[in-house]
Order: sequence, then C-alpha cells, then structure tokens
Amino acid sequence: MAKPIEVLSDDEIGQLLNAINNGEIEPETPGIRKIKIVDLKRPDRFSKYMKEISIIHNTLTRSWNELFKQYNLQDLQLQVASIDQLTYDEYVRSTPIPTNLIVAQGILDGVTIPFNFEIEVDPALSFLLDCSADMSKLLLDEYAKILNKRYSINLEVNLKTLEKDPHITNLDLPGEMGLLITYENNTKDKEGLMAIFLPYNFLRPILPYFSKNKHENIPKINNKKESAFMENRYMQKKETDLKNMKVQIVVELGRGTKTLKELLETGEGSIMEIDTKSDQVVSIYANNVLFGYGEICAVDDNIAVRFIELAGEKIILQEFAEYEVEKEV
Repeated sequence: MAKPIEVLSDDEIGQLLNAINNGEIEPETPGIRKIKIVDLKRPDRFSKYMKEISIIHNTLTRSWNELFKQYNLQDLQLQVASIDQLTYDEYVRSTPIPTNLIVAQGILDGVTIPFNFEIEVDPALSFLLDCSADMSKLLLDEYAKILNKRYSINLEVNLKTLEKDPHITNLDLPGEMGLLITYENNTKDKEGLMAIFLPYNFLRPILPYFSKNKHENIPKINNKKESAFMENRYMQKKETDLKNMKVQIVVELGRGTKTLKELLETGEGSIMEIDTKSDQVVSIYANNVLFGYGEICAVDDNIAVRFIELAGEKIILQEFAEYEVEKEV
C-alpha cells in the first residue's frame, strides 16, 4: 500500500520556509529518513485542541475574576500560568497534601460522564478563597456556562465532594493522560496557585466539540424528561426526578494483565485469558457503582445477562444523590 502524502496548507508552507531561513530547523537531507519518536507511555491526547483549550480557560479566568469581585475578593485575581499534559499519577504525586480539592462531575445531554475532574486550590489561597460547597458550586457553574455558550452543548457540572488528599479521589488510571491548567494569583504580595486537572476520559465525550466551528448549530436534546432534569438541577432532591437519569451499565467479564509486547503480538484468532472462571458470575456496574451480579445468557441473537444478586436500589440512588446540587436559598 502506498504511503499517504501529507499535504501542507499555504500558511504551513510559509511557516516551514521561514523556520528554515531563520535556522530554527534544518532542511531535510535527501536520502536520510527522519524518525518520529512516539512515547506509548505518554500518548499525545490534546495537541490539536490546545488552542481551544487555551481560549476556554482564559475566558474562564475572566469569569472567575468577575465572580471574585462580586464577593469582595479583590486580592484574588487569577491568570493562566501554564497548560500541560501529564499522567494522572504525575499529577497526584505533584499535588501537596493536604490541599483543597473540588471534585466535580459532568452530565452531558442528560447522561452522566463516568469520570470526574477536580479543581485544586493552593492552601496558600485558603485565607482568600473559602472552598465551601457554595463557592465551589459557583466556580463550577461558571465553567459550565462558558462551555455551553461557546459550543451550544448541554453540559451540567455539579459538585460531587470536597477532599484534602488527591490519592483518594481516583479520577483515572495512573498512566492515563490528563490536562493540567495552572492559574497564578497576580495580585501583589498575595501568592498562591489554583489548578484544574481534566482526565482524558472525562474530556473524551466533549473533545469532538472543540474541533467544531463554535458557530455551528449543534442539535440540542429533544427528550423532554432530560430537558426537565437539566433545567431543574438546582431543585431539592425530593423534587428532582432522579429515576429518569440515564445510567451507563457495564458488565465486567473479568480482567487480565499483558505486557505491551504480548499485546502488540496479539492478532485475529488470538485468545486472551482473564481472571474469571467459566462458571463464575460476572459483576454489573451502573456508572462505576457495583449494582449486582449475574450470569451470561442468550436472548434470541443477542448476548444478555441474568441478574442473580442485586446490591439494592437504595445504594444506587444514594450514590447518584451525591451528584445533586441543593436548592439555593
């Protein structure tokens, strides 16, 4: 199969020629192949979205700064210091303990995103910014408003919990990449940092919108029940129709461990063993919450699962109730 030809735009050609003329890069020598090194342990997840990500979080900075002024926090005025890609494990190891963590969950078009993200507030800023539930909700609301306005999406960002230790929030797998947006306080004599860590698996359903033209009309949800739930997200729990929320069901057959070499050598027809015996039951999860156990069966031409033990409806409702936001007084 012929190797596809990469076609550069006029702007890209101009930038390339200018870089060669300025000595920033060397022209390619005929007969010598250039090798692009790819780090499989640190995949590039966000490069093509970095411009949009920068725009979003600079806009968020202005929105937050206006919010701080409204609450007489003139000594807290943020600016974006850096935007970096790093693994979740690197982020956790670089985060001080104790710190102030605002753990948040997203709901996109009425469907809960199964991975969370968090905002870290440097303890040095604690005397300025009270990381209470009320203030945290205000920060998250501004974040959702900016994304919804720019991309015409239906995203809700709710406070899940407030924590002090990054090791217990379990946002993603240790080796998975994430995005760290660091803010510094530019007020004189008032040092301190804030940061947002966005796991790749949280951003996955949102990233496609970043590559769209922000003026495109993206179809909105039509389901009346989902619309009602989104509009009433500040209602008290007893008034919220929680049972109409869509839940992602995952049936886990089992798990296994392979080296990268073994994985790359896997081909069609290969058999991979997992840790579940053929006569054991399988685990059933609802939005990463254990819901029960079952056994695999067939219904017509489809694979199905028969429930043989349930964790209980109360456990599931209690878990989702944590995502609700109390009605503002």
